[in-house]
Amino acid sequence: MSKRSSVLAGGRFWHKEWFNYLGIAAGSLITALGLVLFLVPNKIAAGGVSGLATVIHHLFGWPVGLLILVLNIPLFLAGLKVLGWNFGVKTLYGTFVLSLLTDAFALVLQAPTANPRRAAIYGGLMSGVGLGIVFRCGGSTGGTDLAALLFRHFLHISAGMGLVIVDALVIALAALTFNIELALYALLGL
Repeated sequence: MSKRSSVLAGGRFWHKEWFNYLGIAAGSLITALGLVLFLVPNKIAAGGVSGLATVIHHLFGWPVGLLILVLNIPLFLAGLKVLGWNFGVKTLYGTFVLSLLTDAFALVLQAPTANPRRAAIYGGLMSGVGLGIVFRCGGSTGGTDLAALLFRHFLHISAGMGLVIVDALVIALAALTFNIELALYALLGL
């Protein structure tokens, strides 16, 4: 390979990586909006770390974004060791951006609806689209997707089954903390 073609190939790599990081930020922004506008204010803990953060927020009043960041620390450290630095850096970036935007938006935005059905549908759609973009760009926002990958590695169960287990536990906690009806809306949002 000539020096010129090597430089061009390296440039394409960095261009693609910048595009991936931009996509992770955009997906995190959409997910944060889904949380702040619909899920958190309506007590819809639709699974995962953000669902657990929603429950803790309504119990103690602590900021959801900060909770997402703190709850992800042990998952991140385990994931870094098992899944490698490239995935770890993108996960740290996605987790940080999601946490920061969630708390920033919570200061300036208000929920457009108090209807839990609408909140579950729109919040679930926005979070799903946002996370899909993050995953498509090779990243993660931590949370249960990271836990599921760790389950797959250590327990030899599918990532999908790991997600089901963790999300079911969070929704059960939401049912105990809030009520069964809100837990059913959380299931719809999930």
